[in-house]
Amino acid sequence: MLKAIKDVFASMSASVTPSRASSIASRRPSRSSKERRFSVISRENCENKKNLKNKSQKKLESIIFSSALMYEIEETTKQNKYNIIDRIKIWNKSKESGERFTLTHVKDLGAGAYGIVYLLTGKSKSGDEIKITIKNMINNDEKYIGRDLMKSDCEILRVKVFGDKDIEGSNSVANFNAFMEPAHDSLYNYKPTNKLTKEQILDIGQQILEQLRCLHKLTPTKITPLVKKYLYTDLKPANVLYFDCGKENEKRLKVQLGDLGSAVSTPGSDNKNGFISTYPAFEHRSNKGHFRIDLDDLDVCSQVTSYQLGMLLFLLMKDTSHEGFLFSDERPDQDSEQVKELYSKLESLLPGLSYLVKYNPDERPNMFSDDSLKTLIETHNPEEDLYSSSSTVSGSKKRGSVKKKKKKGKSSRKKKKK
Repeated sequence: MLKAIKDVFASMSASVTPSRASSIASRRPSRSSKERRFSVISRENCENKKNLKNKSQKKLESIIFSSALMYEIEETTKQNKYNIIDRIKIWNKSKESGERFTLTHVKDLGAGAYGIVYLLTGKSKSGDEIKITIKNMINNDEKYIGRDLMKSDCEILRVKVFGDKDIEGSNSVANFNAFMEPAHDSLYNYKPTNKLTKEQILDIGQQILEQLRCLHKLTPTKITPLVKKYLYTDLKPANVLYFDCGKENEKRLKVQLGDLGSAVSTPGSDNKNGFISTYPAFEHRSNKGHFRIDLDDLDVCSQVTSYQLGMLLFLLMKDTSHEGFLFSDERPDQDSEQVKELYSKLESLLPGLSYLVKYNPDERPNMFSDDSLKTLIETHNPEEDLYSSSSTVSGSKKRGSVKKKKKKGKSSRKKKKK
């Protein structure tokens, strides 16, 4: 498993493999089967050995991210409606005579309406420092995602969820804890004091794209109520955790989605599923972030994913911490100065990147191909009718699709069969 993790977060010479990216059928073939992607940093690629995972850290994570996890919560603190773990012992059930890791709460990394993320640290018998990140939550859907991730071959996201022993049987008040690899903090807290380079931001975008594809590839096993698909819809700096390898690696960051519950929808009527998003796409900017889409519509899922990723990259470039929502109007005009600024900043990051957030969703690229973010943008043709196959249903427009305006002096675009 550890070797697989190294392969996933490989250096610049690593190629995208189908087993680590989405296997969902693309509406167009991958541009290059041997494509080279941007460098994705992990602790195993840190040049300075002090940033590498030591043997004890590897052993701890090997125990946690396996079915042999055993734990004993020794101390907890009541924080709002959550029970925060202050002290916990972890060991391998199959080797109970082996080393037990005792971890202690150090600091909170972030808190939201659905949980608190915090850091536990400790030392092994040999003196090695060991760390793990935990998210505490009340009966959250992340426990189902964690189970599905453990069953899958996707190791880009690594989460192990368990319920407190004493109240595990209660669906209304049960505390659940999600173990994740150690993190320094969220990108929301990193950005005000550190200026992210273009290379960093694009690298973060590549990592997040792979994780969004990973979630969308999973087959949900929750049946009450039925979860049809995982589609992340609350992508923002506060929901992304990072690990900083330091100046030796040009300050590149390893990042991981920290709120997987944002990928679970609320079932509705007429095959629609409800989502709550901090930054909904233009076509969904109504009802203060609440909107409904058809999860069976791959095109709309792609359009939503594209806009979310584009907005994350924009937010990493612009300080919006005191502005709340980006736009003054709930649904701004596409020729407004704020929309122009959105396009301009993304274009300065990488030419063509503004297509991720185009006002017309049909102009956004197909996010569920196997292409890297860089290739996806460089080869994107906005005149290619990616979404023609789902633009109409029984003669009416499908939700989330907006008919493109014909350009003057040009004949109708040639329709491609998907």
